[in-house]
Amino acid sequence: MENNIVGRHLISDLVVQTFKEDINTTLQGIISLHPIEYAILTPDLIIQKTSLGIDKFSEPQAATVGHDIRDGFPELIGLEQVMNNILEKKVMSFHLQGVAREVLDQSSTHHDVYIFMGMDGDQKECLVLLIEDVTEQMKNRQILLQAVNETTLLMMSMTDKSNYIESLNKNLQHIALTDSLTKLANRRHFDQYLEMEWKRMAREQKPLALILCDVDFFKLYNDAYGHVAGDKCLQEVAVVVAENVKRPGDLAARYGGEEFAIVLPNTYIQGAVQLAETLRQKLAIKAIAHSGSPDSQIVSLSLGVVSVIPHQDISINWLTMEADEALYKAKNTGRDRVISADHL
Repeated sequence: MENNIVGRHLISDLVVQTFKEDINTTLQGIISLHPIEYAILTPDLIIQKTSLGIDKFSEPQAATVGHDIRDGFPELIGLEQVMNNILEKKVMSFHLQGVAREVLDQSSTHHDVYIFMGMDGDQKECLVLLIEDVTEQMKNRQILLQAVNETTLLMMSMTDKSNYIESLNKNLQHIALTDSLTKLANRRHFDQYLEMEWKRMAREQKPLALILCDVDFFKLYNDAYGHVAGDKCLQEVAVVVAENVKRPGDLAARYGGEEFAIVLPNTYIQGAVQLAETLRQKLAIKAIAHSGSPDSQIVSLSLGVVSVIPHQDISINWLTMEADEALYKAKNTGRDRVISADHL
């Protein structure tokens, strides 16, 4: 019998099976044994119900009823196929370990996420997420890992130590800053890089451009083809983006879900719009079928573009809001187009 571990307590196949029969009773039984938080989701990953303390582990004010769980727990982005496999009974459960989250006082927490299938009050299939606080366990693991690494380094020559540390740091940095599905920069990398380039362009008084783009009718694509095909679609869009964002100082990132972002230092609006239009056209040439789109039979992009020379009267938030507003206009004036906001 397969067992799934929650802290020091075991959730057996039999207990997992009871999630399909009586969610509330099972949750109460587990909570009585072990302090956890939980969320109950529709098959489309919309939150139906949560425990009161779930905000401790989610993005601020994002894990609320009626919202997509990925807004509150972005670590679930890219795991859509895993959750679909659970609903299709191909796997029984999934365990995501040691997720870090910064909280308001700048400290960090760590939590594990467990995903099961259940039946809601109307006897419809749903997903159940259990969230366990493992902050202390992670601290202990880090202390142990540090001790192991120190012991390993003592046994190496000085040259080997230097090479080992350099290689380890590069690998860890790459993993921490890369989106696992698209292999582009992740949201954390994007935020860090945008802030760095904003400050640099402010010092040098040069323009900084930002492109935000969104795959049109992506939910309908998932509905028509399934989440596996949806992930493949995002990967193909990412390839188009990566192949055309070529300058060493530019950064292409997965902004969230089906959204992508491109940071273009020292770029005026004309150059940014030209690149955005190139991305739109190159994706159209790939002609990825999208039978669920009401506007077109292929996958398309809507793009919002802004460029500005940073100064003390505006902030990074202003830049992203302007790009988002341009993207909003692109999507509300027909999609599959580029809209720019020129502030130079």
